[in-house]
Amino acid sequence: MAFRRILLVLSISIVVTSIASSQSWKYIAPMKHARSWHRAILLQSNKILVIGGTDGFTALNSCELYDPLKDVWSDAGSLNVPRYRFQACLLDDGRVFVAGGLTDMGVQTTATCEIFDPSANTWKMTATMSDPREEFEACAIPGNKIVLIGGLDANKPHYLNSVDLFDVATETITALPPQPEATSTVCAIYSSQKNAIFTFGGNQDGFGGFKGKMTQKFSLDDGNWSNVDSMIDRQGAQFNTIVNPISNEIYLFTNDTAYPLRLTSDVEALDPSTGHWHLTGTITPRTDPRAILIDDSIALTGGIDAYNHQISNCSWYSFITNKSREGTPLLEPLTAHSNIYLAQQDTDGCAIFRKLLVIGGETTGGISTPHCELLDLGKSFLTGMTIAETHRSSASSYFGHPDSLPLLIDVNPSMNLDSLWPYFQTISGTYAWDSSVVQFAGYLPPNGWTVTGLTSHGNSEDISIQNISSQPTHPLSIGTALFLPRVHTAASRSVALAGLSFNIGDKTLSQCISANEDGIWSVYILGDEGVTRLAGETSSISIQSIEMESGKVEVVYYAPWLSSNKPRFEVYDMLGRCVSVTENNPEATTISIDVHQIPSGAYLLRLIDGAAVTSKIFEIKR
Repeated sequence: MAFRRILLVLSISIVVTSIASSQSWKYIAPMKHARSWHRAILLQSNKILVIGGTDGFTALNSCELYDPLKDVWSDAGSLNVPRYRFQACLLDDGRVFVAGGLTDMGVQTTATCEIFDPSANTWKMTATMSDPREEFEACAIPGNKIVLIGGLDANKPHYLNSVDLFDVATETITALPPQPEATSTVCAIYSSQKNAIFTFGGNQDGFGGFKGKMTQKFSLDDGNWSNVDSMIDRQGAQFNTIVNPISNEIYLFTNDTAYPLRLTSDVEALDPSTGHWHLTGTITPRTDPRAILIDDSIALTGGIDAYNHQISNCSWYSFITNKSREGTPLLEPLTAHSNIYLAQQDTDGCAIFRKLLVIGGETTGGISTPHCELLDLGKSFLTGMTIAETHRSSASSYFGHPDSLPLLIDVNPSMNLDSLWPYFQTISGTYAWDSSVVQFAGYLPPNGWTVTGLTSHGNSEDISIQNISSQPTHPLSIGTALFLPRVHTAASRSVALAGLSFNIGDKTLSQCISANEDGIWSVYILGDEGVTRLAGETSSISIQSIEMESGKVEVVYYAPWLSSNKPRFEVYDMLGRCVSVTENNPEATTISIDVHQIPSGAYLLRLIDGAAVTSKIFEIKR
């Protein structure tokens, strides 16, 4: 029987907590300018960039930065073109892309686009869209690209069916096939299940028309548009559509269904796999609310009631129960505002502070406001097995060769690891083990890190690594420890993690080990008996020759002709990881193993026939 090493990995996880009814909104520092129809983006620095908008009299090109730790606003670089009712996206490299919008109060739509560089605090012009657009949709797709769909051109005026593709890498815009139906205030969601964009909701019946039910799908595989199942009711959808993180269905929350205002309380969901809509519950009706995902729920803030008045409602909807409830109302009735969910880790412990911010917007009478509100959602803590994940990786090791021990940490998305990453400077820790079973053989830092300290204490090792140019990994990789077995027979011992800490800038985050032994790495050693094991003369086997030819390993071997077993060939690298498994016919004496995808280096070939095992070292050369 082959023994295998099981790796139990430390898990940092956040438990979703309910929002207590006693919690209430409070004002934070106001912006320097009153704004509505603006956009707010959470930067990788965890600061919030507020862009453009209107003060009710003119389009704004001013931008502001909010520091949530200091509750302070500061000026950010100004847009080259004033704009409101535009689109904004955070790019993978931390920059911000904006496109289109109105540049003059209701009469001038722009096709221009800009990119903000947080490190330089400046905007620069980039490629121009094929049409001026406002009240359109921007949808990020794989390949570092953004699709810009439909909208309204107030210069004409008419709705648009044109579609543009912005390539972030080249900063170029190319036209995609137009939608079958022109749309404005539409929602567009990318589905990885179908590798397609679904668009729905909004104004689909011509300028001055009413909401449509049509759902359109753009396939990224063949570049074609098609119609799918119509929505259950006519609804706007641009700011109140969220992907269910549990089922991956697309949820659409309440909005107006026609002109004049007719509201619906229905929550509809689109299953991308079937293309069909279905009802999933109800929520307090309003039009033009703002929805944001918070763990396994959504918060729906503000909007307009059936009498065309701004409202202060804050409703919550659970994706687990498909039920809604009313939360504490906003301090001011609002619409056309921005929502930001902020999760910050307590630097003195394992808690995550969770906050919902509502920034600016239109208040009673349609007046733009500089006011900002915050709802403290409390803390989340580790609670053992509740939602902790244990990653398990396995590999075979054998006496005389090191066994790799990947060191992985599960980091909950609530920590916003990608945002914290620019501030990850060093990681340090101590690894302890049973020195009677294994000895430390070396340490490999993860990609983008360099070792700055390595101190041995006999049965423990102090390790410190520095970030050079790394990218976030999920789970977080902190390298690979190599251990050399000291024993010949199969044995099981634990390698325990102790004293790990994250140094982020001038802050230190606690390690947050859960209570389910996620802090333990167990090494199962495959001794000599795992390399060669003969089971009597009649079942003796042997590998007679190994030759490399055209990306394949040609093996000549001997197995008893009376055996009914299928000979099994396993290839292991020098870290004990199995990289190839192949079976052969019982009567054969040769086999060809494809190693095109295996890097050059030394490998161990194991031949297993029933209870008998033999092995041989060989080399792959390119």
